[in-house]
Amino acid sequence: MEHDASPRDHKKLGRELDLFTFSDTVGKGLPLFTEKGAAIYRELRRFIEDEEIKRGYLHVKTPDIAKLDLYKKSGHYPLYLDSMYAPIRIDDEEFMLRPMTCPHHFELFLSRPHSYRELPMRIAELAQLYRYEQSGELMGLQRVRTFCLADAHIICASEEQAVEEISGALDLIEYVAGVFGLTKGNEYRFRLSLGDRANSEKYYKNDAAWEKSESLLRDLMKRRGGEFEEAKDEAAFYGPKIDIQMKNVNGKEDTAFTVQYDFCMPDRFDLRYVAEDGTKKRAFVVHRSSIGAIER
Repeated sequence: MEHDASPRDHKKLGRELDLFTFSDTVGKGLPLFTEKGAAIYRELRRFIEDEEIKRGYLHVKTPDIAKLDLYKKSGHYPLYLDSMYAPIRIDDEEFMLRPMTCPHHFELFLSRPHSYRELPMRIAELAQLYRYEQSGELMGLQRVRTFCLADAHIICASEEQAVEEISGALDLIEYVAGVFGLTKGNEYRFRLSLGDRANSEKYYKNDAAWEKSESLLRDLMKRRGGEFEEAKDEAAFYGPKIDIQMKNVNGKEDTAFTVQYDFCMPDRFDLRYVAEDGTKKRAFVVHRSSIGAIER
């Protein structure tokens, strides 16, 4: 059934319902929420935070800026450079507005030793992020330059545990989608986003890890049933991911939620835990967003 996009356009509804606005003086892509919009914003935050805590997530708080060295350590700088704001010089050091939360959460994990009994450790945060978008790509609340992401990073003791956590994250995403009346196959679909071995400038170089991790996610999707498609050259630089794709009112497809398997950051940050035999072993990491960006 065809719909006229204009009555359902969220920018139009935002004005008519007095939910949010934009100001050229404040800056493009920087939304201002009225008291009505802020009330909805609070309810969304409360809903997902409470739901995640019920499912064993540990909610934390980390800063909106960090030293440039942190993003060099993670590899986001320079691999994610086009989406990052320019460094800010403070007291002869360079800082960045954070475009993602994972390096912060890894440093939090490294602040003390961890036993295998603590894993999986589900570190979550409703984090304010800052990403540079070209002015022509900005669109209402769908593409903004700052947003609150329901983000989490799950530290696991084994590949098997990581796969279980990925499946659990997908269960949470499907639950959240259902709460908002979205059904699989109608309003959203699954995409297995793969890397490209030939593009070493875009992706972490480890062909064996790419092959194994992509196979793990493919097998998981087959076991869970339902349709999914594969897309080459759509992965994160640190590993493959399962994206939940939705079409907006204008017919353009967006990634609403994502679950990512990361074989890169455990090496870069030397993420280890104390195993049952007393030795230190390398951890495995899952990235995921449950409700996605609150604005979107």
